[in-house]
Amino acid sequence: MVLASLNQGQFYTTDGSGNIALMKRHAGWRKTWQLIVPGNFGGNDYTDLLFYDPTTGEGEFYTRDGSGNIAFLKKHTGWRKTWQLIVPGNFGGNNYTDLLFYDPTTGEGEFYTTDGSGNIAFLKKHTGWRKTWQLIVPGNFGGNDYTDLLFYDPTTGEGEFYTTDGSGNIAFLKKHTGWRKTWQLIVPGNFGGNNYTDLLFYDPTTPNTGEGEFYTTDGSGNIAFLKKHTDWRKTWKLIVPGNFGGNNYTDLLFYDPTTPNTGEGEFYTTDGSGNIAFLKKHTDWRKTWKLIVPGNFGGNDYTDLLFYDTTATSLTAPIVVTVPPANAPTIPQGFHSPFSFTPSGAPVIQWNGYTYWAYSYTDNRMAMAIVAYDAKGQIVKQWEKPGARYLTSITVDAEGKTITLTGQANLTTVLSWDELKL
Repeated sequence: MVLASLNQGQFYTTDGSGNIALMKRHAGWRKTWQLIVPGNFGGNDYTDLLFYDPTTGEGEFYTRDGSGNIAFLKKHTGWRKTWQLIVPGNFGGNNYTDLLFYDPTTGEGEFYTTDGSGNIAFLKKHTGWRKTWQLIVPGNFGGNDYTDLLFYDPTTGEGEFYTTDGSGNIAFLKKHTGWRKTWQLIVPGNFGGNNYTDLLFYDPTTPNTGEGEFYTTDGSGNIAFLKKHTDWRKTWKLIVPGNFGGNNYTDLLFYDPTTPNTGEGEFYTTDGSGNIAFLKKHTDWRKTWKLIVPGNFGGNDYTDLLFYDTTATSLTAPIVVTVPPANAPTIPQGFHSPFSFTPSGAPVIQWNGYTYWAYSYTDNRMAMAIVAYDAKGQIVKQWEKPGARYLTSITVDAEGKTITLTGQANLTTVLSWDELKL
């Protein structure tokens, strides 16, 4: 079987109990996307996406359809290759998500609005910003109708709150000194139950275990301590906020890529007092997920997830391999064993993380059943292809993008590559 790591993007739904269900796998994505920003860029009911590639200075907007598919909206070239952060929010007052771009190489920030068609319009440029902001966290910290911002500088251990006004201007709200220089993540959410955005700070550098601290905010730039946790892993790479448990507070997904054999994910609920309650542990995840993006990708009441892997590779063409009987998956009822016709090993197709077997029917009809398996050996699709039976060989035509299945009496049936797309 081809490993699932051939798929660079995977969409999953969640169910409120910590379970996830695969919605769609995508292969052939760039391996150089640095940021994937969720927002309303297309105007439908699902979360759209902005992909940013600093190696080329390009951005691409895509819409979503609720079934795991993405549709290209607009490509932008000539963007800076030095944007470190792209922060979504309401900075312009229309119905679409606006964007703040931050460049630490120049200490500049630029606000843009979007229009629902993938276009962006310049709003305001700011110069003279610190070059050492590591995190810019959006939220409701000031109480107006626009998204406010928390800037965090680990070189000084300082945080600064700012409000925005819908025209690209920012207004200083409050400066905090004496913060830890070792906060790796600051996660916004509803952890305290007031009308303002609360914050979870995570520090992986403490001596024995990682630490997390919950704080509430008050609309004036002040923060109030809620709860400290001292028994967390030091190896959480990502902490993703969302509705994973169905209560009124923000839940959390923790992702650890360092566990021995596979990556692990753990879902927790929160209770409004800074406590977290374990929901579900997953131990069979990749160790190579770079980004986990929350959004409404499936249309239920819970937060869905996009997982993105930069290390995955995509096959440029289907390949044919011979699989011995010992490595065969379970053969569905109604089909002959393929090893009846090729005893030492059956030819199969592998492409983009799936393995395709061509079975012959036990009623001996002049057709083959194409059965697609995922990396876990689960059947994901099955269809009939007439014209030949009793497979003996498979050939791939890269120029014509076809696959020829040859069977008894050298009869053939032809698949297009598009038929294999899942």
